[in-house]
Amino acid sequence: WSQHVHPDTTAVEDSDSSYTVDTPCGARATFRLSVVMLGRSAVQGGCYEPGATAVGDVRPITVPRYFLGGHRYALTAKEITGPGLSPATWRYHYQSDIGFAPMANGTSRTRVLSPDGVLDTYTFGNTYSVDEGLLLTHTRTSNQQTVLSEAHTYATGTTTPGFPKLVGAHPDAYDRTPAAFLRPKLSTTAIQDGTVFRSTVNSVDGFGRPTSVTRSSAPQ
Repeated sequence: WSQHVHPDTTAVEDSDSSYTVDTPCGARATFRLSVVMLGRSAVQGGCYEPGATAVGDVRPITVPRYFLGGHRYALTAKEITGPGLSPATWRYHYQSDIGFAPMANGTSRTRVLSPDGVLDTYTFGNTYSVDEGLLLTHTRTSNQQTVLSEAHTYATGTTTPGFPKLVGAHPDAYDRTPAAFLRPKLSTTAIQDGTVFRSTVNSVDGFGRPTSVTRSSAPQ
């Protein structure tokens, strides 16, 4: 199974459920939730392995040994209304590249469309046991023009001695990387208003904290 799920859109659609929060001044916030498919790429192993047997049933229940993907409730819209307020709606959309190995270097993306038309796109790594959950890029556009672009790198390979570093425990040894491994940030490159800003970590201590950082800026 290897696929790119969800069309890229930030349209407000029918939600599965919604919640409202009212304030004494009359303002109301409505949060809309929908089921979305989220997952990861480069997952090892086959799709299913034998699991438990249901009571009274001799057929084994098959479950994925390594988590591949699944449906989750996620925030898809936030609306604010009230006396003296212009109705404002924030729209959220999610995508994931989902697949078993050898599919690799997949990402999960979150898009946030603000009431003023500004669109923020956050791209997270989702490669199994490598960059799962790490923010890789953030792009902001306004009037179809890119006004901010950020890219981040982390200690996910062998280029930084001692990292990624096991610093915790997880009940499932097969799916523990995001929760149990320290993967410090190594660099950030941001482009804004025609200027390139760079921050590079030259060294870190045993806790992943930067001990030497080089920062610079230059015209794009």
